[in-house]
Amino acid sequence: MTTTQNAAEQMITSRDIPAAVEQITGLRPHYNTIRRWRTIGICGVKLQTRRIGGRVVTSRDWLEQFFDDVTFARQSNSITDAPRDGEYSPAAKRRNERAKAKLKAKGLL
Repeated sequence: MTTTQNAAEQMITSRDIPAAVEQITGLRPHYNTIRRWRTIGICGVKLQTRRIGGRVVTSRDWLEQFFDDVTFARQSNSITDAPRDGEYSPAAKRRNERAKAKLKAKGLL
């Protein structure tokens, strides 16, 4: 068996990713959660995937790396690490502006 065959056998198809996550974490995520992990990510970390024959695949190693990277990203983003400009979503920016306006109106800012 070559290295390429070995790697291909370890690939997990998109249909089977939730079951693989359940084996690792004990929780089975919805397929849409997996889609968000690979397209949007968590804390700037995206699940590594490949398209093979029109199918989205990942591996157990990539899943474990994703969980490790997300854990590290969340631990390194403490409350004192305020997001920089441009890191807020448009909705979050609007909420922040409304909150600032209320604080200014009450003389607290």
